[in-house]
Amino acid sequence: MNAIDTKMNHIYSMFWKNSTDLHKSDFMLFALFISMFHTMKAVMGFLLRVVNYPVDGRMLCKIADLENNKNKPAKIDQITILFADVEGSTRLYEKIGDSDAYEIIRGHFSRFESGIRRYGGEIIKTLGDGMMAAFNSPEAALQSALFITSQGCLKSGFNETGVKVGIHTGPALAVKSHHHFDYYGQTVNIAYRIQGLARTNEICFTRSAYSPQMISRLSGNQHVASSTEILKGVSNAEEIYRISA
Repeated sequence: MNAIDTKMNHIYSMFWKNSTDLHKSDFMLFALFISMFHTMKAVMGFLLRVVNYPVDGRMLCKIADLENNKNKPAKIDQITILFADVEGSTRLYEKIGDSDAYEIIRGHFSRFESGIRRYGGEIIKTLGDGMMAAFNSPEAALQSALFITSQGCLKSGFNETGVKVGIHTGPALAVKSHHHFDYYGQTVNIAYRIQGLARTNEICFTRSAYSPQMISRLSGNQHVASSTEILKGVSNAEEIYRISA
């Protein structure tokens, strides 16, 4: 429990201790105060985890609106979506069984979480043996991906497993449900398809997440390959960039 929650518990106890002396209007005002408090707490928690840069009022209002209108989407003008997946996990489960394979997969997930949070990302959800995350900028997402892939393959007595990462930047719909944020739309779909193109310990990203200066600064002397690809369910061809660990 943090200091804010401790203080709120104190306010709760003081209120109920004196509740017999309060009028109906006092209860209504108190209920409104509590609702506003929890909304702003969730908003600020989101900003501290995801948006590690100065936020303009429009973004703050959109996030607050999500808190007050559950399951109603808000359009985010630009967000970077990252998908990371464990390569070879199906073969691993087949060879060594669920329990042993799960321990290896959990090791990868620990790396995913560390790399995502290290660069200000927000873990949105896990998908089988993969993970979806959101970042405020392509640069932060690429830094995270480089950290994740630089860890190399996890070895066991039976097999080696690596990771594949896909990154795409664009507009998305943000939805608040089940106490967390999720994102929907074509930006998410393309990021997922991009991840499917990656090879073991490779990062794939689109032109929307690319700038020569950023790549030079972050990847150093690593070779960046490019190709034009047709993605399933996407009408226009996408220019794809690849960095291998």
